[in-house]
Amino acid sequence: MKNILMLLISTLMIFGTACKSNKDAGKSNEVEKNESMNEKNIQKYPLLLSFISIGTGVDYKAKEMLDVYIGEFNKGYNKEISFETRQWGREGEYDLLFNLDNLDAEQKEKFISDIRNLFSSNELVKIKLDSSPEH
Repeated sequence: MKNILMLLISTLMIFGTACKSNKDAGKSNEVEKNESMNEKNIQKYPLLLSFISIGTGVDYKAKEMLDVYIGEFNKGYNKEISFETRQWGREGEYDLLFNLDNLDAEQKEKFISDIRNLFSSNELVKIKLDSSPEH
């Protein structure tokens, strides 16, 4: 009887320790996942354009205007402006993330100023400066 009781207590202690380890492991994975998501969103971009929709889809002509302007800028300054695209909406919404590391301060200022002027009256293109993507 004493041996059975000791065996039962030992078994409970082993299972209790195993369950605690699994719970801690789950927390560790959750923390790692949250940290990697935060690292992804920590990067700030000097220029972030959000092409949004208000029930009618994004403004595709605005993107065409942007492409034309970038082409002209690239030719005029002998530079290559590139961006990362992040799709996020059900109606085609997306963000364009501009790094602009290959531009000097004056070129960067001109590029951003021209983009602001290009889309100043467009409610479907949101401009954010020195921002991290939300999506």
